[in-house]
Amino acid sequence: MTRPHKPQKAVRGKYAPERTRQLLVDSAIKLFSERGFTGTSMQEIVEAAGVTKGAFYHHFDSKEDI
Repeated sequence: MTRPHKPQKAVRGKYAPERTRQLLVDSAIKLFSERGFTGTSMQEIVEAAGVTKGAFYHHFDSKEDI
């Protein structure tokens, strides 16, 4: 049995745009699969990715866009 992918959190002080974007996408996919789209908040996505809401909005316009 394979373990589900757990996204790594972002490292403070090191900004890697593609890594940050991928952390957000991975976190959103995991949370959407567990809780559904409407059951997942933006705050939960950014906390799971270890980034700020500002970082989220740098890459995406809304939860629907992710």
